[in-house]
Amino acid sequence: MHPMHSWLCGIQSVAMNMQTAGEGLIQYGIKISRKTFTAQRWQYYVSASRISTQRLQMILLGNFQFQLIVFGQIMVGGNGADFCLATKYSPNSDVIIRAKLNNNSQVALAVTHSLSPALKLTLSTLCNLTTNESHKFGLGLEFNPSN
Repeated sequence: MHPMHSWLCGIQSVAMNMQTAGEGLIQYGIKISRKTFTAQRWQYYVSASRISTQRLQMILLGNFQFQLIVFGQIMVGGNGADFCLATKYSPNSDVIIRAKLNNNSQVALAVTHSLSPALKLTLSTLCNLTTNESHKFGLGLEFNPSN
């Protein structure tokens, strides 16, 4: 099997005119991406103030698919950087398990189960490990009648 290699480059520009202030906000973004058979890498530059990188590595364990995602971001002129480590695991075709940990000591877990081809149920939680505040729980139901 030959590995797939592809490159992508995109430019985005947003200009908004604020009627009350008389000044507009101009924002632009540049994205560069490279994709291979088992990995993807993205580079983002947004308004010359934020530089981000993201890498997705797919690991195949037998019939199981495991994905590892590393995200990093630096704010130019700001204080500090953001990073995140995330995983996605599919033990079978009906269940997807996701987990994420960021530098603010927040842990997110989500489980999605396909109840039928048109109906999916998601349970999620977000916990802050540094304080006992800001814990969140979620329940989602996705219906796609075209499936």
